[in-house]
Parts: sequence; structure tokens; C-alpha cells
Amino acid sequence: TAMAAPRMSPLEEERYQSLDEVIASEHASNADPSRSPATCSSLVALIPSSLPGFLVLAAALMLDAHVAPHTTDIANYQDGPTISAPLVPQTVDVNLLLVLAWVAPGTIIFFCCIIKQDFLLFHTSLIGFLETGAYTQLTTTVLKKLAGALRPNFKNLCQWSASLNRCTASDYLIANARQSFPSGHSSNMAAGMCFLALFLHLLACSPPSRGGNRGGAVCSLTGPISVGFMRAFCT
Repeated sequence: TAMAAPRMSPLEEERYQSLDEVIASEHASNADPSRSPATCSSLVALIPSSLPGFLVLAAALMLDAHVAPHTTDIANYQDGPTISAPLVPQTVDVNLLLVLAWVAPGTIIFFCCIIKQDFLLFHTSLIGFLETGAYTQLTTTVLKKLAGALRPNFKNLCQWSASLNRCTASDYLIANARQSFPSGHSSNMAAGMCFLALFLHLLACSPPSRGGNRGGAVCSLTGPISVGFMRAFCT
């Protein structure tokens, strides 16, 4: 015998009903020749609606470039974690991080919207994706500046001089050596992949495939775990 479909809660039914109304309204506007195409109006609205995300991202980059992190006394680490680890190449460098955390999820979202031929979904997803990245960058940068945690390779990275009892490297390297926590790799991977997971969950639960396969959403959550494993053990 066929298994009965699981019943939805009243909150889920209300959410799907609202989603159906939005989709029906969008289709009606597309079918009305007296109205301008939805794609054109959405494209025009995309420009101003993306400005807040770009402004937040610009603020995060300015903060990272012009604000020095908290100066943590090196004596606090004498009996704690090591800060004399050797310099080794990053397993996941910045370019690979950008691809895994943002370019790959963004590409998947783009092609999903193209397949569904839903520009409204692309519009809202793009704005949410941009603001997710911007606020993640801002939050991570602020916490790094406040914490001022020394990296495990602090002495080698900042070229610590025992005779001078201070760092001798450039200001950029010294600031970088004092921004160990929280991990920018972890925060970016978690933000990008979790957004992708929520997007795929929306597609799986929206008509006509309501209650469909959520395997893609679950698989996308393995991204942050994989990067964390590589950072921790593949050195």
C-alpha cells in the first residue's frame, strides 16, 4: 500500500499558500500584455535593492584595511597554545575559498533559477546571497579586531625578534598575525553553503514538487565540514 503523505502544520500551509499567491500574481502579470515584462521591472529594481549589500561589504573591507586589531600581550600565550608554529602554505587559500563558499553556490542558484525561468526568485535570491556574504564579512571582521587572537604561527608570520621583543614585519603581516579568531574560512563556508541549503530546501518544498527530495540541501551542508577537516588535518 502507498504511504500517506505527511500532513503539514498550519504554519507550513500558510507559508505555501502565500507562496502560491506570489507565483500566481507573477504569472498573471506576465500574461497581461498591458503591463511591462516582469523581467525588465525586476532588473531595474535589482540595482537599488543591491546597494545595501554593497555598502555593508564596502564597510567591512574598509574596516579590515584601516582598523588595527586589539593588541594582545604575547605573555598571555606563554602557558597556553603555541604561537611558534612554522609557516606552511594554506591548504585552502583565499581564491579556493571564494570559489567553494560563494562562486559555486551562486552558480548553482543561478542555473536553478534559469531552469525554473523564475526571475523573481533569482532577484530575491541574489539580494539575499549578497547580503549574507556582506554581513558575514562584517561580523567576522569586527570579531577578529576585537579578539586580537594570535595565530599559531604568530612569531614566524610577524617576524618576532627576541632581542627587540617585538615584531619586525610589515604592518599588514603583523595585523594578519593578530587575527586568528574567528576563522574567516569557517564563517564564509558556513554562510555560503547554509544559504544554498536553504535555497534548495525552498525549491524542494515549493509547488509543484512540494515535499520533494531534500538531498541537495543536505549535501550542501557538507561543504563547511569538508573545509574544516582540510584546515585541521591536511597540513
